[in-house]
Amino acid sequence: MKQIILILSEIQSLLELNKEVLTLQQYAKYAGISIQTAYKQTSQRRLPFYRQGKHLYLKREDVIAFLLSHPVKSNSDIEKDAMKHLQ
Repeated sequence: MKQIILILSEIQSLLELNKEVLTLQQYAKYAGISIQTAYKQTSQRRLPFYRQGKHLYLKREDVIAFLLSHPVKSNSDIEKDAMKHLQ
């Protein structure tokens, strides 16, 4: 029974991360970072956010754009780029 409750709790937690607007705590969980890192990203204005009193909120689409904004090229992509420059 405990295992079922834990699984249901995890499902509920995952469903909360699918909302259009996330709290800072939800963003940290979504991104797999600490709450301190999330605060640092917002305080440095690296990530757009909204403030309602003491609470910070983030649009999920902004979070996704931020997380995907620094792609790391694969070796094959680097080789393709190098070949383009050699031609």
